[in-house]
Amino acid sequence: MSSPEPDLQQRIIDRLGRGEKELADHEQLLDPFQYVASANYVVPMLLDLAIKRGDEIVDHVPRYNSLDHAVNWQVLAASIGRFDDFVAPYFDRAILSDPFAEELLAYERRKYERRHAIASFRQGLWRLVSGDDGLRVVLAKPVRRSALHLVSELASRAQYAAEVIERFDQKSGELDLGALALKVGLRELDVFSQSAPDSWEAFCVGVGFPMGMVPQFRSWVIDLWKTHPRRWFSPDELWADWCSFATEKEFEVREPGQFDALLSLHTVTPQEAVTWGVQAPFLRCGEFLASWPFAFHVLYPDLGFISLLVRRHERLWSTTVGSSLALAADWLGAQLPQHSRLAWAARRARRGVGDADLVLWDRQTDDVVVVELKTTYDKFRSHAQLQNFVDQRVNFPKAIKQANRTAAAIRDGSWPLRDIFGKAAPALPRSVTPCVLTWWDTYNPTLGSEDEIVSCNFATFIYVISLAQGDVSASITTLRELARIYCPGVLKRVHVTLDGSELSIRREVQGADLPPQATWPPTSQLTDELLRAWRPWPPDWHEEDRDGSRPRLFVYNDKEDDHEVSTRPAAREQP
Repeated sequence: MSSPEPDLQQRIIDRLGRGEKELADHEQLLDPFQYVASANYVVPMLLDLAIKRGDEIVDHVPRYNSLDHAVNWQVLAASIGRFDDFVAPYFDRAILSDPFAEELLAYERRKYERRHAIASFRQGLWRLVSGDDGLRVVLAKPVRRSALHLVSELASRAQYAAEVIERFDQKSGELDLGALALKVGLRELDVFSQSAPDSWEAFCVGVGFPMGMVPQFRSWVIDLWKTHPRRWFSPDELWADWCSFATEKEFEVREPGQFDALLSLHTVTPQEAVTWGVQAPFLRCGEFLASWPFAFHVLYPDLGFISLLVRRHERLWSTTVGSSLALAADWLGAQLPQHSRLAWAARRARRGVGDADLVLWDRQTDDVVVVELKTTYDKFRSHAQLQNFVDQRVNFPKAIKQANRTAAAIRDGSWPLRDIFGKAAPALPRSVTPCVLTWWDTYNPTLGSEDEIVSCNFATFIYVISLAQGDVSASITTLRELARIYCPGVLKRVHVTLDGSELSIRREVQGADLPPQATWPPTSQLTDELLRAWRPWPPDWHEEDRDGSRPRLFVYNDKEDDHEVSTRPAAREQP
């Protein structure tokens, strides 16, 4: 059994906070005027080092790590933002690393790491406990990766045509990402373009380029990263390269103004990168544009694109697409399986109760689901900004309150089901389940609490109900079960100096596997069917290696904060 260590945890938070202040006290030592070399030397050096760091992340950092490409980008932008007198890069690629540039990047990275740890503890996403295996940082249930996350990837793939899925399955060395970008198009933005086509068209007219040009632009950006030896360009050089690429691929070259508008959208200054928290393919420094090859590694390209669009055209967005987001409920209902047992109704309202974005009724069982929809996403991908997503962008408390209020009214008949679905509906449903859906993310802040509510993203909801052939009850049961099957992982050792003593702490880092099936909670037939695509860890995962040098692995069990822990051969060191 493990025991919470709140006092020690607070001491660690206080120490990290003091470290933040100590870093601030040393800030002036890193100011540009303290450095004798020109900004024209330091800035390209910083870019070169950050790209090398990005390559290391691709090669060695687990795919779902919290502090990866997003922080690397923020660290680079914050570091370059110190140098206002940059005119032109003295070189494109560095032969040797500069110690000052390395120290500046390390300084900024330490700031982000401290803020990440402090935010994780303060928001209850991490918790320090002690047990037989020593001190351990455990993940709260809402931030644990689960089978629901794994299924969400299947659901996302299932939206595409078979030829696109075949490309997804190609090995990385064989996959032509530029061609894939053309095939995929802007599929994830269908929720906007199809739910409110007039508003979307009005928005597109105002941005200065045709949307059909965007996949071509992405394909060109990928080609630039892969084939071009340079990293620094002038806008005229990029226009010339685009024209050459478009001619080779037989694209319409289009007017220079349209390319300029698209290039401007995908370019940010260091100040914009830090303030907005958005990644872009190009970073503007003076009159030059630096190519950033990891722009699509943080957010799915369509999400990064819409983030930049809304930032650059905030007023236009709010008066067109932004004012029509409620219509996403009609779009989502139209994506559900056309099955005789399933009926849905969008955008219904009842005086004294409120509104319902989407209501599903199973004609066979009379089960009902009340859905609150949120067409937003977490663009920051960091614990330090997670509360912004939960409380402001989604506003989970408000969404849950409305979903519960509507569900209660339908359950007790104060909002008759027949007012929504007509005379064929029963006077009272057999059951009513409230649910909150987010457009993209799989994150449920209520998981494991007394007020737990069903929550997933749009694609997963559609996918599960489709496999259930419209069986509402089976779908809700499966969504609940998937969210409670937590991925196993490795306990990585970290060291913290506190009051002159060094503490050794193991931190949970999950992988993307399923735990041994014997550790799963009871599951339904639909859940078992969905999870056949993965091979769970074997029952004998406890096997010890003799010298005890391997990292400890863990599997969550059904007791709060308890884990089964052991070591394992190297093949499982990096789940």
